[in-house]
Amino acid sequence: MNIIVIAFLVFGLFFFLAGAIGIVRMPDFYSRLHPAGKLDT
Repeated sequence: MNIIVIAFLVFGLFFFLAGAIGIVRMPDFYSRLHPAGKLDT
């Protein structure tokens, strides 16, 4: 059971970091809204 919880935490951390990198890499405000929305959901 703990392995499943750890796997979900790792997957969540991966998506959080990917969204944060996407926010930094986008050129303008409106482009940054897309990874921010993906990061939230």
